[in-house]
Amino acid sequence: MFDLNKRGWLKLFAAVFLATMFRVILQLFIPSTSQAYFPPSIIVNAGLLPLAFAIYAFFGYSLLGVVFVLIQRRLPFSRLVKGWFSAACLL
Repeated sequence: MFDLNKRGWLKLFAAVFLATMFRVILQLFIPSTSQAYFPPSIIVNAGLLPLAFAIYAFFGYSLLGVVFVLIQRRLPFSRLVKGWFSAACLL
């Protein structure tokens, strides 16, 4: 299956990167609202909020990916179902 060797880490990194880019692209379609309850932070004023969300998503998806790699051998499903399960976890 999937081991945490050099090639496995590369696959995991590629899947996390693609999921993060997919999320960033989908977030571009979310309209911004002018309703704010708090004053904008330094990150918002500098225009770095999309970058901060992308970094947050990358680390979050990385953690989910590593957890999936650690539990995948104990999942009682076929390889195809495990693949769909991992895709559902990343999205």
